[in-house]
Amino acid sequence: KRNVFATKKITYYVDDVEYQPDDEPQGGESQVGAAVTPLEEPTKADWTFSGWLEEIPSLMPNENLSIHGYFTRKATINGLTYFIEPTKDKTTVVADPDYKNLSDVSVPVSITFEGKKYSVTAIEENAFKDCKNLQSVELSTSLQSIGKSAFAGCSDLKSIYCYAEE
Repeated sequence: KRNVFATKKITYYVDDVEYQPDDEPQGGESQVGAAVTPLEEPTKADWTFSGWLEEIPSLMPNENLSIHGYFTRKATINGLTYFIEPTKDKTTVVADPDYKNLSDVSVPVSITFEGKKYSVTAIEENAFKDCKNLQSVELSTSLQSIGKSAFAGCSDLKSIYCYAEE
């Protein structure tokens, strides 16, 4: 009598593209119940790997698995720093120590980074906190949220302009 062990496949995706490191065996099949060893985190010049989105089980279940991960990057464009995720078409203005010297801020509707357009939809918590020189802020129509204390401690802030969609 012959023992047949069931195998299932683990497929990894990074930025929505199937990921297979050069030094890993092709196929990604594991025996059901066997220990699962996650792939090493991928690398990409100037980007940060933000981890796998799904929890990777310690033992292979009796089903195929799809594991997704993504890279992120902070990019400074026209004096503001943004959190870039290449699989999304929107971005967030994030805190940056260089903001301390800003007197005027204009948050654009969108930015273009490495040839891709991103809508600017948020300002993160504390993004401009304690920017004592900040006097004027223009907010675009694309903004959907402004984080808690985004402008706290901006003691010279005199005007905030919010433009309505036409």
